[in-house]
Parts: sequence; structure tokens; C-alpha cells
Amino acid sequence: MSARQHRSRTTVIVAAALLALGLAACAPAETGTADPPVETTAPDDGGNGDGEVTDGPVDPTQETRRSGPSVDFGGPPFGAQGDPEEISAGVWCVTVGFFWGGEAPPENVTFTVEGIVSDPEDAVTAEPAVCGSVGATETCIGFVMQPDTPFTTCSMILTATASYQGSAEVGFAGTLECTEPSFCDAAIERQADRGPPIVLGG
Repeated sequence: MSARQHRSRTTVIVAAALLALGLAACAPAETGTADPPVETTAPDDGGNGDGEVTDGPVDPTQETRRSGPSVDFGGPPFGAQGDPEEISAGVWCVTVGFFWGGEAPPENVTFTVEGIVSDPEDAVTAEPAVCGSVGATETCIGFVMQPDTPFTTCSMILTATASYQGSAEVGFAGTLECTEPSFCDAAIERQADRGPPIVLGG
């Protein structure tokens, strides 16, 4: 091979090598051996717009809901407003006054009246109604009491069941809801005397 042919061949090889290097530099980076990209997500602000991370629905173990008889579970005491008005046999319109009385309840609590308790148990059933001649403005069932709720007169219909044996005492049951468990505890522990019970028959 002549010196001229050798130089030509060397030039071709160098040019090919430079071309290969140029193509490699333009090619996409190899991803098979690289570390996978790390996903970053913004914290869920729970819709409050301040970026604070929330923990989702309220955990029942936090005890921010207490359900049971009103006077035992932080709800308002109450007092019967006159004798029950008998609408028909075994059916009465009952008017009741709701009030907090005693120590003021803590803020950040509500008590929703959801039903009744009776002695004997299940002696009567209750239906929401504004009835009677005493001037009730609300129905007792479904009424929501808050710390700043003033004295309120409410009413409902009570109907005797097969368990009713001529007399019964009736109270209210519902759910105390609090923004923190300590508010529930304070509401339940406060001193408050109930008014006259609701007495049917007897």
C-alpha cells in the first residue's frame, strides 16, 4: 500500500469515528441504567388553601362525637311546659323548653336532638311536629342546640307502643359534636340540673 493510500484510509477512519461520536452526542440518554425519576407531589391542603396537610375524615377514636341521653352526654337540660295534650287515645302533643341552665357550656359544641329515651324502655315513639297550645316555635326532634342558643320552646308528637302500661317518663337523646375531645369532656362534666320531666299518664 502506498503512503498516499494509507493516508486516505486513515482519514476515512478518523472521519467515521468523529461522525459516530457526533451522533452519540445527539442521541437520547440511555434510561435503562439510570436511577428512576423521583416523583414529587405538593402536599394536599385539604381544600383550605394554606398548604396544611390534613389527616382526612375524623377518627372515631378522637371522640369528637358523643351520643346518648341529653342530660348524660352534654346536651341541654329541659323542662316540660305544662301537661301533655292528648290528641287521641295514646297520642300526645308534648311541649318542652330547652335551655342550658347551670354552668355555661363550652364553645365549639352543638347538641342535636335525634330522638327520645323513655322509662319503661320503648314505651312511646316520637315524631317531629310543631303542635299544641303552649306556643312552640320549633320541633324538638332535629333541633340543634348551640352554646348561644337562648331558651327555646319546642314540641313533638308522642305515640304509645305495646310497651306502654299507663304511664311513662320521657327524655331526649342525641349527639354532642365538638371540635376537640376536650370540649366534649367539658360539656359532659359541667353542672346542669334538668327541669321537670315529661310525664305521660300515671
